[in-house]
Amino acid sequence: MIYDKFKDISRYGILKQIAEFNLKDYQKGKFDIKDETFFGIGLEYNTKSESECLWEAHQKYLDIHVILEGEEVINISETSTMKQTMEFDYENDYQLFEGKKQHHIYLREGEFLALYPNECHQTAVRLKEASFVKKIVFKIKL
Repeated sequence: MIYDKFKDISRYGILKQIAEFNLKDYQKGKFDIKDETFFGIGLEYNTKSESECLWEAHQKYLDIHVILEGEEVINISETSTMKQTMEFDYENDYQLFEGKKQHHIYLREGEFLALYPNECHQTAVRLKEASFVKKIVFKIKL
């Protein structure tokens, strides 16, 4: 896991390529940046209670969450401590889990969180009040 200000993302090796992306080029939905090895997904939603949010993990891609507007809690647990609730979907690179959080991050506008395959995460969790979130999840093939 890497958590920092977006303005400092270029200091992290593989993440340097994200620094070159103009966040004003935001598009809702999936968009290619550099073929299937580097793409983004523009998302917009209202945060919810923890019980309404899913736990997921990925195996093929590094998952980099960049908040453009709003704020959310992202819960994180080591994948090995979680119970699988579905088989890994290789084509879409995700698997669902259930379990308990080990850590949480408050992710706000101007910040990013990079998650590795061993880090199961639950996104879109509200802080005290629901918040509208606009973000990009960058995917970099490992």
